[in-house]
Amino acid sequence: MLSDALQKLQTAEHHVQSQLAMVERLRAQQGKATKSLEQASSHVAALTLEVEREKEARETAISALTSQYDTSLEEMSAYYQQLLDASNSTAQGIESESVAFLEKSEGQRKHIAGWIGRLDHNSRKELASYMSEFCSTFLFGRLPPEEMSRAILQLLERGNSLLAVLRGAARLYPNLHSSERFRAVRGYLRQTIEMPVLDDPQGEDRGFVIVDVGAEALEFQNDVYAPVLKSHKCHLVRFDPFSKVPAGKARMRKIRFPGSRSRQLTLPCFIGTGETATFHVNRYGPTSSLYRGNAKVAAPFGLLKDSLETVETIPVKTQRLDDVCKGRSWAKSTVDLLKIDVQGGTFDVISNATDTLSKTLVCQLEAEFAEVYSGEVQFSAIDEMMRQSDFGLLDLHDPGHQTYGAMSGCGEGSYHPGRLLWSDFIYIKHLDDLDRLDSQELLKVATLLHEMYRKYDVTAECLRLHDEREKSNFLATYQAAFA
Repeated sequence: MLSDALQKLQTAEHHVQSQLAMVERLRAQQGKATKSLEQASSHVAALTLEVEREKEARETAISALTSQYDTSLEEMSAYYQQLLDASNSTAQGIESESVAFLEKSEGQRKHIAGWIGRLDHNSRKELASYMSEFCSTFLFGRLPPEEMSRAILQLLERGNSLLAVLRGAARLYPNLHSSERFRAVRGYLRQTIEMPVLDDPQGEDRGFVIVDVGAEALEFQNDVYAPVLKSHKCHLVRFDPFSKVPAGKARMRKIRFPGSRSRQLTLPCFIGTGETATFHVNRYGPTSSLYRGNAKVAAPFGLLKDSLETVETIPVKTQRLDDVCKGRSWAKSTVDLLKIDVQGGTFDVISNATDTLSKTLVCQLEAEFAEVYSGEVQFSAIDEMMRQSDFGLLDLHDPGHQTYGAMSGCGEGSYHPGRLLWSDFIYIKHLDDLDRLDSQELLKVATLLHEMYRKYDVTAECLRLHDEREKSNFLATYQAAFA
């Protein structure tokens, strides 16, 4: 009986071991199944991500194609209305930005021409009516003459850019050029023409001397004279009182941008009367000056008062421009361009630079029409001194308007230029008697006015005088560039 019990116990033990073995096999199979499921899930996730990426790429491509080839009349209307709004708000503002904005339509011109060709008669008529109203409002500030819509449509059908259409519309109606609106916007329509190469090796070898008083450490493409630096051999002398190069170690160095043959010298000097002074470091760095900001004058203009707030004062020793230039090799003959931007201190600079001014051909300086800086000498006295130095005022450059803060709560306020408080001014030596310039000086003035300010008519006049004197043919070469 005991043996039977043992046998049954052994049988049960064997059965338990068999069950345990089976459990282990099931666990192993479950582990494999779980791993396979995880791999499958990972694969599915990867496939899903790939599908989503392909879907996103496809949608992006479709969107790009739709944007490029399916421009609607509403989209064009919005684009042109934006341009019209921009012209209204910047008619007296920065011209270069408006020109760049107009030229954005150049990349669309072929598409627009093809798109117009697919329109039915009524849609073409609607577009012509809209565009003629836009062009006439932009150019002349009035409703269009009856015949303008047909001419505008023809210009668009030929694949002209918006800028070319506006130029074409302006040429159709010379009798409207005297309107106030056209005088305000005509600068936007001028072509940007490169200065043609004039056969004058002697002038090219001499190069240009540019003196910049009050230069900030900005990129060269922001400087008004950057086109001259890039296309001609120049000696640039920059007065930057915060330059890290000590005056005794300052040397002419090559300007680092492609193809340039120009060199620069940076001198860490405060240019003024030659006396000790206090430099006012303001909350907005570019407004810092040897003069304290006038809070009373600036107060009505909102941000201007905050910009002029002095946060630190530094005692400094100023130097006269004539003293710094004396004996310098680059200042022995002609200073082709003198640029002055010293925040209220212009009179101090020019009144102590009579020798430098006597050698200068073109001068760009900043002056204020109101006492933005306490105690500063304003434009009228500066203009009188420049005229006494045989300079003539050619034009304003980058005028500075400030909007009265009372309009700040009104959305319309940003469209009004406000009060003209300051500006840069372009002065030319012997402007009223250009024959007093020698032949090389005429060519240099012509080049500077063309490349820096796009004063094409004055450039042409300088070349005409040169041709009369030297029997050259530069004027014809210049005019041919505009054909």
